Amino acid sequence: MNKVNTLEAMFEIILSNMTISDKEMVKHTREEDLILYHHNIGMQIRNKFKLWESDNLKLKKELNLDEGAHPDEVSQAIIVEFWKQLNKGV
Repeated sequence: MNKVNTLEAMFEIILSNMTISDKEMVKHTREEDLILYHHNIGMQIRNKFKLWESDNLKLKKELNLDEGAHPDEVSQAIIVEFWKQLNKGV
């Protein structure tokens, strides 16, 4: 996969790979419980976007993370922002 370095592009890819029921499940999860997705959605994000292999500073900046943020931290921040996007305007 080409290097995707914006949340908007990631969200499009994530959404295209999720079922409607998966989207609803994430949407209706409480923010403090999003850590439950670390080992499934988080792993998919880390692998699909090669967070282990790249140091995507533009993405980390967009997520308000330090340059040295660990891929686990980056993927969790992506999940939280994705959740916020799903709940926008609700």
